Amino acid sequence: MITHTYTGYDNIHHQQSRKAFVADRFRDGYSLGDIRTDWAPYYIRYADVILMYAEALLKTGGDNQKVASLINEVRYRAFVSTSKKDEEATYRTFEETLIPVDDAYFQANLAVDAGDDLLKAIKNERRWELGMEGYRLLDLLRWGDYVSVMNAYYSEQPYANKGKLVSDNSWPFPIPQTEIDKSNGVLVQNGNY
Repeated sequence: MITHTYTGYDNIHHQQSRKAFVADRFRDGYSLGDIRTDWAPYYIRYADVILMYAEALLKTGGDNQKVASLINEVRYRAFVSTSKKDEEATYRTFEETLIPVDDAYFQANLAVDAGDDLLKAIKNERRWELGMEGYRLLDLLRWGDYVSVMNAYYSEQPYANKGKLVSDNSWPFPIPQTEIDKSNGVLVQNGNY
């Protein structure tokens, strides 16, 4: 089995994300034999399924209490049932400030209520839970937040040049000309292309 010790690569502040891709050569006991394992990757995360379901329920006029309970299911796992100080997650500089979260604290301070802004809660939960997993761009596009988020990011961190050229004309992407040709003129090219 391949395990990672979180050492051996550039980790200046010792607060790397455990979600980030770690190349095989930086894993413990790396060898060609390690690559040939019976480990099967997951294709979709259960938390993603729950949050997609919550968003679909909300947008189709479903029960707000059910939507809140779905969001809380994901949040509960992250706040209550996941160890804050396990062997792999060494919170070096901010470990002292971590508090144990039990059911009572979760319900009083962290749980989402049916009367809250549930779309905002879903957006935040997807950002936190699925961070660095490749969902953010499509989420922002689906919600119509892509331009505003990228412009805000550029105004806060202009040196990175990320979001500098994003405008309302950045999306939707162009339809491939071959698809327009196959549709016999039914498809019309998106503006700005």
